[in-house]
Amino acid sequence: MSRMIAVASFMAGLLSMGLVFAESENPTQGVSLEFPCEKPAAVQVEVRFLTVSPALLEELRIDGPRQTVDPPLELGFPQIEKMEMEVEETGIRLANATQIVERQQPIVAKRLSSEELSSLLKASQEDRRSSILSAPKVLLKDGETGEINSHVMRPFVTGLQNGEDSPTPRIREIAEGSTVTARCQVISERQVRLDLRLQLADISDVQNIPVGIGAERIQLPEVTRVDVELASRLTFGESLMIWLPTPAPKPTRESLGTRLRNLATRKPEQTDATIVVLVNCWPR
Repeated sequence: MSRMIAVASFMAGLLSMGLVFAESENPTQGVSLEFPCEKPAAVQVEVRFLTVSPALLEELRIDGPRQTVDPPLELGFPQIEKMEMEVEETGIRLANATQIVERQQPIVAKRLSSEELSSLLKASQEDRRSSILSAPKVLLKDGETGEINSHVMRPFVTGLQNGEDSPTPRIREIAEGSTVTARCQVISERQVRLDLRLQLADISDVQNIPVGIGAERIQLPEVTRVDVELASRLTFGESLMIWLPTPAPKPTRESLGTRLRNLATRKPEQTDATIVVLVNCWPR
């Protein structure tokens, strides 16, 4: 987990999860740019995922300063507090055993005008190295929280549990893909506060290890996760841009799933590609 998420593999995975290539060059097509006379009761949220070269963002002059945030510090026993043991229970109950390689994720977050958004989408569509994927639009009431999920659940045998005659497998399902959680609070007829959480997950490797005596083996999936949480205030018509500027190095071990997803995009893996997430809010 010491490397960034494999961008080409991740974006191709999103394609297989129901996202579609963006076709319209005008992001405001079919949307009224006139501000309502009173506070809207609902907001339409649209999310796009882009893979672009950092040079393209520099050419468009929409680069920005990199920001980092110290990870939250958990004290006490966060997992044990959720677990109860019976008074007469004996033995040991494992609450948590996880290996974590921690690294801060640099972020470029900025607001884009409708003109800047149009320029970015047009330049991305004309650049054969770039990809644009659009998620379904979501309509949120004022103050409502919604999720845009573009992931698949991958099952793994991560342990064994006692059965009547022999040990039975314990299955864990891991979400691979993206989850965008959005909450919109309408401030006025022109402005909205957008609280956003972006979660990306990529299963980069799976180890099979023996357990106990015999031929039983369990799977240990290696998952690279990116978790971004931020609050913003936008004028209707503006877009929130989140850029993960760290390039994705070539994976040391390419899985069959990665090769198939790369073939699905019909594009070679990009060693300098980075992920850009665009979020639009429109009054409804």
